[in-house]
Amino acid sequence: MEGWQVRLEYFEKVLKRLEEALQRSPTSDLEKEGICHRFEFTFELAWKTLKDFLVYQGFAFPLGSPREVLRTALQAGLLEEGEAWLTLLALRNRLSHLYDKKLLEEAFYQIRTVAYPLLHKLYEKLQERRADF
Repeated sequence: MEGWQVRLEYFEKVLKRLEEALQRSPTSDLEKEGICHRFEFTFELAWKTLKDFLVYQGFAFPLGSPREVLRTALQAGLLEEGEAWLTLLALRNRLSHLYDKKLLEEAFYQIRTVAYPLLHKLYEKLQERRADF
């Protein structure tokens, strides 16, 4: 099994945990903060899995920053919503400074309505590619 396929299995696990948490309809700030952290883990594995897959496909990354990987994945046709993915990257970066309730509510809404669907779509696309190997 290739390295990107192993990482894809981890991505699948954290994506399922994020989905489970979102299905619970959290009401407390503590629950929402937990979902925000699950999103962070899931996003990290998403871009790292993308990077591993792209390297497997022959792409080279001098630095391999998340932004660079997302742009390359967009050019390679693995992602379609480039601006939305950059928004998720910005959200992930802002979550390390989660100090107020307004940001928490905004982040939770974005995770539920934008992030999860994009992450799930990426997972499905990578699963399709996995079946090709």
